[in-house]
Amino acid sequence: MRKLNREEHLHAHDGWTTVAVGTYQDGKSVHLHGEDYVRQETMDYGSEPEAVADFHRQYTMAVRPGPAP
Repeated sequence: MRKLNREEHLHAHDGWTTVAVGTYQDGKSVHLHGEDYVRQETMDYGSEPEAVADFHRQYTMAVRPGPAP
């Protein structure tokens, strides 16, 4: 598990748990699945715009701004 600080851009509920998209300080963008200590990285992206666009494509209507509550 990565220990770097991460900025979360968007979140959604996929019908089961919380999902989010974020970018680490080192520039890697990821999709996250789960909450708290069970949160896992599910996808890696080379750029923030690519990660955000794919997140919107997958979770369309459920997307909310900001980090997960």
